[in-house]
Amino acid sequence: MIGAEPVIEKHRWLSPVWLLPVIALLLAGGFLYQQWTNSGQLIRINFAQGNGILPGKTQLRYQGVAIGVVQELELAEDGRKIAVLAKVDSRARPLIRKGSDFWLVSPKASLTEISGLDTLVSGNYINLQPGRDNNPLENEFDALDGPPPGYQAQGRTLHLTADSLGSVGIGAKIYFRGLEVGSVINTRLGEENQNVILDLVIEPRFENLIKTDTRFWNISGIKGSFSLSGVKVEAGSLTSILSGGIAFDSPKESDVAQKGQTFVLYKGLAEAARGERIQIQAGSLPIKEGMPILFEGIEIGRIDPIRLTEQGRVVTALINPEQAFRVTGKSRLVWETVSLSPTGLKHADRLLAGPAIRLDYVAGDRVSAMTLESQTQTAGIKISLQADDLAGLSEEAPVWFKGLQIGQVGPLTLDAAGNARVELSVNEAYRHLLNRARFYRASPLQIDASLAGIKVDTSPASAWLGGGVKLIQAPAGERIDRLYPSQELALLGTRNAKPQRWLLRAEQADGVGIGSPVL
Repeated sequence: MIGAEPVIEKHRWLSPVWLLPVIALLLAGGFLYQQWTNSGQLIRINFAQGNGILPGKTQLRYQGVAIGVVQELELAEDGRKIAVLAKVDSRARPLIRKGSDFWLVSPKASLTEISGLDTLVSGNYINLQPGRDNNPLENEFDALDGPPPGYQAQGRTLHLTADSLGSVGIGAKIYFRGLEVGSVINTRLGEENQNVILDLVIEPRFENLIKTDTRFWNISGIKGSFSLSGVKVEAGSLTSILSGGIAFDSPKESDVAQKGQTFVLYKGLAEAARGERIQIQAGSLPIKEGMPILFEGIEIGRIDPIRLTEQGRVVTALINPEQAFRVTGKSRLVWETVSLSPTGLKHADRLLAGPAIRLDYVAGDRVSAMTLESQTQTAGIKISLQADDLAGLSEEAPVWFKGLQIGQVGPLTLDAAGNARVELSVNEAYRHLLNRARFYRASPLQIDASLAGIKVDTSPASAWLGGGVKLIQAPAGERIDRLYPSQELALLGTRNAKPQRWLLRAEQADGVGIGSPVL
């Protein structure tokens, strides 16, 4: 058309077709970025040996979750260790910090410990304990031989130093008053190899028992003794026998100890010098330093070094804190040694072990001083008898009634006027026999012959040498506290000091002799 204006159309410079390559590039970049971020990072862990570590199979774990896998094994730069190259998941990279600990977990069985049983199914793996959160990231580490001290331990960790381990090892139990409260989790050498350090963990509920002045001492797994009475063996739990054990005290006046505090491990209770100290009035008994104090045959204390003062000997003893409650006002300390008497040999077991002090425990109020007695004082009813003489009697000789021993002879004494007295102790169960009691000497053999027959009265063999006392009940009357020479005089006896005597004169004495009855 003439005179028509042209129509101008604008075309886009980029065709929509070009959007497809752009989108493809973006997707490829995102995929590469994702692959890069998820590829993880290689770290180097130096082990003393590579046994049990397999490339592509051995996992790196944290809290039981796999966070990486071993890629390669090679010699370390020093040529003495094995460098393990492990690829760590990128999400776990913040855990790999300076101070992190790595160790190989594998099956382990010993007399005191069984661990790593899960590796029997999944295989060995490398465990991780991260360092502190504020530590910088790190790429190279030296592996440990085993779990670090206190790994997964619930409770307070503390340390003991000792000259040598002795019978204590990893897994040894910690006891307080016989109750298990913790265990030894690690043992290592101290600085410059001059001592041994034990790492302990105490259960949370017992943390308050660890005081600033607490002392620890080694307790043996087995104790034995040999004497004339035989062989005696005392053993603790199986764990205590195999790996030893440690006991400690908890002073009430001391403050609670701080975490990580270091203590000394003593060889025993005596070296620790801990426990309840009591004073002993020993009189003239030949007591010596180190003499044991026994309760039911078990040592619960020892005599301290004896000091000499202007007032004489000062004797003290250290009692095991777990047994100190037995030192009461009603309890007694008895000197126990070998004694040879007419009644036989007593305490023969002390012939080889030496004298000891026996504690007879009776519940009561605690005391800080006790008196050492030279012999056992039998409990029972105390009776004091007047006697013409004490010949043929000995302390601890028996008291009989109808052939049954109902008590024993106590101290034999003479008063200022020379009067002899015999102390008896009669069992409480036989109190009813004392209402009309008469007492006379137990003769080894007594024969009475008359027209009516022959009467023979013998005493047990123990009375032949050590003597004894017999008790009879009179038909009527009260008890007479006097020791008569024979049964006849006892039945006819009165409260007079001596039986009455008469002098009879006769032209002939046919048929009359000593012991003839007076009718």
